[in-house]
Amino acid sequence: MKFLASTCQVLVIDVQERLFPHIENHLTLENNLLKLLQGLRLFTLPTTVSQQYSKGLGATIPLLHPFLKEACFLEKSTFSCVEEEAIKQHLLLQNRNQIIICGIEAHICVQQTALDLAEKGFDVCVVADCIGARSEFSKTISMHRLLQEGIRICTVESLLFELCRDSKNPIFKSITEIIK
Repeated sequence: MKFLASTCQVLVIDVQERLFPHIENHLTLENNLLKLLQGLRLFTLPTTVSQQYSKGLGATIPLLHPFLKEACFLEKSTFSCVEEEAIKQHLLLQNRNQIIICGIEAHICVQQTALDLAEKGFDVCVVADCIGARSEFSKTISMHRLLQEGIRICTVESLLFELCRDSKNPIFKSITEIIK
């Protein structure tokens, strides 16, 4: 099943100031996150941003803020966003059963959230080049686990063009510019 802009929402997990510099290949991840969020903004998808213990880990990295102006930022202490009642309720209120996930860390908060959302009946897509961990090995093992559990995996480029659908779509040219 393809992802549709009309049925999708976005969940950005814990891309926070004090943790982000410790993520392996964080500069590449940052670039991919910018492309993803810039592209998703063209589709005006509801976006939720989680922040794990902001007092200790800081806020979401400032570079992403221009693309998250309409997003709902919610604090959490649980690793899975679904176990944080406010986030779970916010996601349910969107009435969109497909959830696009990006963020950190792949093997902890991203993985637990994706598994819990799938268990709740959501169609989940984790954007592989928009998640990270402190070690590449942890990310790789998490990707295997998610695939074993039936979670969909995509890339920034494949997702944006899947949502776009057609080169005649007025958004197509902008997506192409973002991907370059």
